[in-house]
Amino acid sequence: MNDLTILYYTANKIPVCFATQVRAQLKLAANNITIRTIDRYKDPSILKLYSDLVYGLKDISTPYVALCEDDTLYPASYFSCYRPPLDTIGYNANRWNVYAWSKEPAYLCQSRAILGQCIAPTILLTDTIAEKLEVIEAKYGSAVESKDIDGKYLAEPGRYESFTGARPVKMEQFLSPQACVVFNHRDSYGFEFRGKKKKTDYVHASYWEPWGDVNQLLLKYFGEEELKRQRA
Repeated sequence: MNDLTILYYTANKIPVCFATQVRAQLKLAANNITIRTIDRYKDPSILKLYSDLVYGLKDISTPYVALCEDDTLYPASYFSCYRPPLDTIGYNANRWNVYAWSKEPAYLCQSRAILGQCIAPTILLTDTIAEKLEVIEAKYGSAVESKDIDGKYLAEPGRYESFTGARPVKMEQFLSPQACVVFNHRDSYGFEFRGKKKKTDYVHASYWEPWGDVNQLLLKYFGEEELKRQRA
């Protein structure tokens, strides 16, 4: 398919060894799909991310876009398995979380909609995020920081538009044939706020195809020394 572009975003905060491995997997999974990159060097806030996404989305000419994060592994089947209707934003519910700081790691099932599992019509997603920013500025002003905004205003596109007063947008979940893996680690945005107190999911596994043994996966992507730092 040539109807989709991958928009990869990173705050450039993760260790180089980890970033290199994740990007290599993304390129492998993408095959001949175009990857556009957003590098957020100065401000890794959620509010700035939305602003950067609008900027990046406006340069995409394909009808669909997949948002990809710098700490997530995507199997090749992910990018060809699903296209939502043109009035709907889709989120993949087939993903595992892996906590890099855990001394007894496991694949943990998590199905809540997150930005890095979004496949959507490009125009719809661009307009929805742009309106989200307009609503936030109208309510909080142009100098507001993410930490001072009600979380529902910063939620993923399609979740709380009716609450914020923005135009309602349809959202649906889909299941990719193979699961994605989201690494939770010390350098992530969420760790700054919740630390190691993130909810532990009830369904878990130590081995899962196509990613294999969870301990070996962590060692491959983080390396021995970095894992020691994560678990300190």
